[in-house]
Amino acid sequence: MEPSTVDLLSRLIKTIDSLIAIGDLQQAEELCNSILVKDENAAAGEFLYRKGLITLKNEQYHDAVVLLTHVAKSNPTNIKFNQELTNALMKAGQHSQENGSLDEARNYYRCAIMINPYHEQAPEALADMDMSGEYYLQVLSQIHEWQKPAAYLEIGVSRGESMTLAKPPTFCIGIDPTPLIKVPFHTETELFKIESDSFFVDQDLPSLLNGRDLDLAFIDGMHTFEQVLRDFINVEKYCHPETLIVLHDCLPLDAITSARNRISGWWTGDVWKVLPCLMKYRPDLAIIIIPAPPSGLGIITRLDAKSKVLEEGYTKFVEEFQGLTFAEFEDIRDSSFNLVANNWEAIEKQIITARG
Repeated sequence: MEPSTVDLLSRLIKTIDSLIAIGDLQQAEELCNSILVKDENAAAGEFLYRKGLITLKNEQYHDAVVLLTHVAKSNPTNIKFNQELTNALMKAGQHSQENGSLDEARNYYRCAIMINPYHEQAPEALADMDMSGEYYLQVLSQIHEWQKPAAYLEIGVSRGESMTLAKPPTFCIGIDPTPLIKVPFHTETELFKIESDSFFVDQDLPSLLNGRDLDLAFIDGMHTFEQVLRDFINVEKYCHPETLIVLHDCLPLDAITSARNRISGWWTGDVWKVLPCLMKYRPDLAIIIIPAPPSGLGIITRLDAKSKVLEEGYTKFVEEFQGLTFAEFEDIRDSSFNLVANNWEAIEKQIITARG
């Protein structure tokens, strides 16, 4: 390309940018079109990119997504193009959501995550669509107040926000190999800085409980199906029928953030696979699923400390359920999951009914 041609295209781009800046979108678009019609290969990415920006500013969201998708695919390493495509997808999703086209909105948000797995707003937008009611920590707090556990066990303490919900006289046991405690605990607490598998091998839990009933447990450790299943098996051995085991991250948002190997910023892992496994092989359990933001809670009761079903079938169950896909989850979510409205009155009623 001749230097004079490069200089001309550069000046045209600056002119278009100036027109966009002052809000003269019509003239900016006409100038873009005139260049693209004459020579699609002459810095077509930059001109088509600007046409996409103009289309987006004109609130033609779907058309903007189409244009910017073409630009991004033609220039996959261009960060600027991918960022603006993500922005267009988010705006298109918000527009669809406002107009009641929820499936369309979900597709736009999920495409945004595909383009940028570390995008923060796209998972939050999905959670806002599919979750309702109080944040999961508030629900867990209500469970504490209602259950009044003599002893509480938590796997996956992290920064301690959930452990700090326990109040006297509850005795707490926390398990996390690398805790990052940011808040004070409010009741007698023992923290074990080891992996959960090691805890159940090396520690004498009945001695730690010292005659107290394990009335409540929260499992929020490693976000893989097989680990959560092992954690559930190990915890249930010390439960009574009215103990509540609460699982976090039961309702995934999309395929990327629910992948078993972490490839995104927001990550729930494939924890959700525990639920269909329990539903199939432990029908004696009562399972209640709450769409609590940001990724759901599962409440399990009618526990049986003597059951060997899961322990004896562990390898078989892991092989059977590990390969389930997010698409299969969507197929069974509404038909098989016992979803309960996220308000305490409904949750309390379900727990009482389950125990009865």
